[in-house]
Amino acid sequence: MGSRGFASGSMSLSGRRRRVWGSGIQTGNVYGGAGGYGVLSFPAVQPLMVGSYRGDIGRGFISGAGVGSGIGVGLGSGLGVGLGSGIGASSAVGFGSGFGSGAAFKYGAGFGGGIGGETVQMLGNEKFTMKILNERLASYLKKVHLLQKANAELELKISQFVDSRTSPIARDYSESLSTISDLQTKILDAIRLNGVVFVSLDNATLAAHDFRMKYEYELAQRQTIEADISVLKRLLDELNLKKTELMMQIDTLKEDKVQLQNLHREEMVTTRSKMSGQIHVEVESAPQQDLTSVLEDMRDHYETIASKNRRDLEAWFKGKLETLKQEVATTAGTVDTSKTDLTVEKTKVQSLDLELQSVLAVKTSLEGKLSDVKAFYAVQLSGYQLRVTSVEEQLLQLRFDLERQSRDYQMLLDIKTRLEIEIAEYRRLLDIGASGSPALQTDPGPAPLDKAGSKSKP
Repeated sequence: MGSRGFASGSMSLSGRRRRVWGSGIQTGNVYGGAGGYGVLSFPAVQPLMVGSYRGDIGRGFISGAGVGSGIGVGLGSGLGVGLGSGIGASSAVGFGSGFGSGAAFKYGAGFGGGIGGETVQMLGNEKFTMKILNERLASYLKKVHLLQKANAELELKISQFVDSRTSPIARDYSESLSTISDLQTKILDAIRLNGVVFVSLDNATLAAHDFRMKYEYELAQRQTIEADISVLKRLLDELNLKKTELMMQIDTLKEDKVQLQNLHREEMVTTRSKMSGQIHVEVESAPQQDLTSVLEDMRDHYETIASKNRRDLEAWFKGKLETLKQEVATTAGTVDTSKTDLTVEKTKVQSLDLELQSVLAVKTSLEGKLSDVKAFYAVQLSGYQLRVTSVEEQLLQLRFDLERQSRDYQMLLDIKTRLEIEIAEYRRLLDIGASGSPALQTDPGPAPLDKAGSKSKP
């Protein structure tokens, strides 16, 4: 009659735990009965992904216990013991671990064994059986310690690898930096050329402004001179009018003179004709004035008046001319002073305009440089932010992986504890079998351990 034992385990995939049930059949060469059935438990761990590297860790355990009707001995994938009425137990331990860097390399070991026999043979070969079991148990424990040591080394390598991966990835930006430097050089050359063009335009504008100011000044001078000429023309017209009036007065005086001369002649003729008669009349009268002297006196009187008027007119004309000359000189001095002041102010304005244009060009250049620096540092800041985000994500993933490894390690410790308990139970069963107690041959024996480490019902 065969014996069966069941065990269970759990598998962790993608951060979620799911249960996987399997069955394993362990048989041995039996004399009184078969060995037992066992259930496989495969705790699996999600592969650890770091960058382009991959490491996976997996551990599996097989345990089982069963009761059979015979006593048998078998060597295979399990360990079985049958006593008397068929007490059998089977156990197998398997550990596997792996780490990958580019190409994966894995370590694995699996162990299994079975022993059974009749009661007489077991009692007869007690020392030999215990020796074999102890040697196998010692080899199992030694291999378990070796695997734990290898696992610790792999965890250390993984932590070192993750620590080395947390630093920012160095990239070759030499080509991009050379392109950026060339573009910056071209931009600076364009800015300088633009500044030179702006300065040339400003110089041309200033020159055009100077020519415009000169044109306006010459135009103002021309208008002033034309105004003076028009004033002088009006004065000349007035003088011509006065001259015409004086000429008319002279002509009138000449006509009066001619009339007086004619009248004088007529009077002389009349007087002479009267004196040529033969009647002599003597009249006592006052002596007559000499007409020639009278005319001379009148001529002298009018010539004196004309010369006086001429002198007065000449004096008035000279006075007016001197006044106009003084006004023109004063106006010319004022104009010269104004011209000098205007020239000085123009020079100041031109110098201030040049300073303003130079300051504006410097301001434009500095603004361009400031915008370039802002853009450059904005690009660098965005790159640093991306790197910080990547490092934070890597740290978060590393924290998750460490927590998961801690959980897996705790689970392995629990499984190890349960296996040690089972091994102790098997040793106790072997000790009981070696003592040859007849009462225990009819005892069904202890129930196998379930997945939680507690005994299940047979």
